[in-house]
Amino acid sequence: MIDPMSVNRADGGDLCPSDRRDARIPFEQIRHVPGVLFMNEPRPRLLLLQGACSDRLSVAQLLDPVFEVLQIRDIEQALTMMRDEHIDALFADAGDFLPLERGLASGHAAIVLNTLGEGVCICNAGGGLAWQNDRFTAYSDEARQAIIDACAATIETFEEQLRGGDDDVSRAQSLAGRRLEVQGDDDVFYEVAVSPVVSTWRDGRPKIKQVVAIVSDVTGARKLQRTIDAIDAAGAELVRIEADAIAQYNAAERLRLLENKIIRYSRDLLNFNHFEIRLLDRTTNKLELVIAVGLSPEAMDQDLYASSEGNGISGYVAATGRSYLCYDVTQDPRYVPGLTDASSSLTVALRLFDRVIGVFNIEAEHVGAFTEDDRQCAEIFARYIAMAVHILDLLVVERYTTNERVTDNIVDRVTEPLAKMVRELTDLQKTHRESKSIVARIDAVLTELDRVRGSVGAVARGPKTILDAEDALRRIEVDAALAGKRILVAEDEPVILDQATKVLAALGCSVTAVDNGQSAIDALDAAHDAEHFDLILSDIKLPDRNGYEVFSAARRMDTDVPVILMTGFGYDPHHSIVRASQEGLQCVLFKPFQAAQLVSEVRQALSPAAHPV
Repeated sequence: MIDPMSVNRADGGDLCPSDRRDARIPFEQIRHVPGVLFMNEPRPRLLLLQGACSDRLSVAQLLDPVFEVLQIRDIEQALTMMRDEHIDALFADAGDFLPLERGLASGHAAIVLNTLGEGVCICNAGGGLAWQNDRFTAYSDEARQAIIDACAATIETFEEQLRGGDDDVSRAQSLAGRRLEVQGDDDVFYEVAVSPVVSTWRDGRPKIKQVVAIVSDVTGARKLQRTIDAIDAAGAELVRIEADAIAQYNAAERLRLLENKIIRYSRDLLNFNHFEIRLLDRTTNKLELVIAVGLSPEAMDQDLYASSEGNGISGYVAATGRSYLCYDVTQDPRYVPGLTDASSSLTVALRLFDRVIGVFNIEAEHVGAFTEDDRQCAEIFARYIAMAVHILDLLVVERYTTNERVTDNIVDRVTEPLAKMVRELTDLQKTHRESKSIVARIDAVLTELDRVRGSVGAVARGPKTILDAEDALRRIEVDAALAGKRILVAEDEPVILDQATKVLAALGCSVTAVDNGQSAIDALDAAHDAEHFDLILSDIKLPDRNGYEVFSAARRMDTDVPVILMTGFGYDPHHSIVRASQEGLQCVLFKPFQAAQLVSEVRQALSPAAHPV
């Protein structure tokens, strides 16, 4: 600011003769001060405020060669212009400097307080509102009143802390602010930071008459925390119930239970309506589809691998372990189409002990559907999915290996006693060869023991055989309803392949038998109307393909063809059962199964009732 009292007039007289000073700066010296521009250069903007003793016209003429002079009539106009425009200098009477300085500081404070993202207010002890910024004013009446009431209550609390002691001043200086949570209308939540304004009475004692409150809208954070808490509860339920269900559900039923829970929680808690879960097969590096909801058949048939290039966003996430939020699929070269008319996607890794075991991919029909909060929630839920799937796999593998171990123990314990009984009965038969009745009775016992030994042998082979297949072949007759039905059997265990082929052929079926998945898929892809298969019977774990891939090829041949999958003790490493069940799997046979069960399931699958016209 320039004090007009210190600047001489151009004609040598003072600008304000009535208030002459000894210290004056000649105008010519102003022109030589560093930073002052001459009239042929861009001139600084000077605000000229007419004061009580300044000759505005003379001053303007004096300063015009150096400055771009803007003449203002009163202090309020000056403050407005200084806030709204760029001003380099201010010329005013000395008496106006202090009001201008205070007004400018107050204006700057108001600008700061009104541009804050939080609401700010000053509340009186009686519950009145002394001041509020623009953000606070924008809150609803219900919200503002709830905040004011909470602030008034804190004043009483602060006052109570000041009472009852001699050292009130020290206690007042040590008063700490308080943080409150206030709920407004429509389930909106605010965090209110309240600080006391300490005044001093005439007797020197401190008094709390006002508080300053800074109010933040924490509705988003509160809702996010509630969602996270709900995800934690749902995740714990996923893991706990699946562990408890081992005794009452088989592998397929447990997987379906897990699938249903994941779908329900994804929709209800996270509002995810279109998603897929793929698990990583570490032997092939392939991302095997396990669960798919609301995606196109073309998307589900895609082969994706854990690779950062050429395998879409899912492949990138599986390879890097980093979540990927795709704002607009049309602008992202990594995106591989999943949902028809998808516009955005969110993909997170399924992590287990810092190891990626798969991906959780969610898609939406509009651009920018997912936020960072969605990403955080999906990552938390994905950890529970990974744990639940891992527990299921462990339970199934444990059951598989335990059954084999128990079977081996039983066989070991039973084989030798049976052999000993046969030897003793044979010796007894030789001793009593003269008695036809005794010999006949011993023959009957030996025949029964031979049958038992055969059953024990079948049990010893476990999932590598069909129980009672030989007895069934002696009893089976051609079934007119099955005669001529074309059945494809895919099984890599030679005994089961041979037994299933013979049993089905005995029923009158025309059987095509293959020992690997690719041969089965080739046969299905090459099938014409004349060679159309009426039923597919496939093992879940083939050397080169899995049961779902065979199932998918069968559905390409005929969307209504019945498919029966087989698995040993419920072992399903690729979760083919769950995936095929979503698309109409006929049934699952758990090895070792009875030949009669195979016949029953085939008859049911090919009965007219199963395929109404």
